[in-house]
Amino acid sequence: MYIIKNITYKNNNDVFVLNISNNPTIKYNNELYNIDYELVFKYIRSLYSITEDWKEEYINTTEIDGNSWELIIEYSNDTEKVYSGKSSYPDNFDTFEELIYKTLNEVRYVLFKYWY
Repeated sequence: MYIIKNITYKNNNDVFVLNISNNPTIKYNNELYNIDYELVFKYIRSLYSITEDWKEEYINTTEIDGNSWELIIEYSNDTEKVYSGKSSYPDNFDTFEELIYKTLNEVRYVLFKYWY
């Protein structure tokens, strides 16, 4: 089993990057946050639970100008697991996006508590 280095999610103009290193960070568009390992592991466990039955590609061929998305999981051996789509999504895609926003809100809340 290989260690995850980065998780990148792109959806049109939004980009979410979880960098797992000695000092893990989340970058969401132009915002950069430090994140603790407990939250990293919580996110990864949830992510695997959500994506375990996903196909690699979801394409709606009837729609010409649709929304494109991509999830890339990069491993320590320089391999990647890529999921992508254009105007088509896995059944539980809303749960996946909720996980991202929930994680961002947790990070922002911790930062807010620290400063105030």
